[in-house]
Amino acid sequence: MASVYGYSPEEIKNAIHWNENVLNQFVADGIINYSDAVIEMTKEGTLFVRNVAASLDKLMINTTRSYSKPV
Repeated sequence: MASVYGYSPEEIKNAIHWNENVLNQFVADGIINYSDAVIEMTKEGTLFVRNVAASLDKLMINTTRSYSKPV
């Protein structure tokens, strides 16, 4: 996505809440695979796409508000 819009992966990481500890937990749970350039949902992880997206959203960090429940 970064290359489509002319941004570097580093610029994207700075714009979102990139937390490798959280991403590694998603990997351990079999929800995603990721590298510096891509985050890919696994087939088993498709039900948790909102959880992954919320973990990358700076506005969702340090808040008690919730916008949707996972399945």
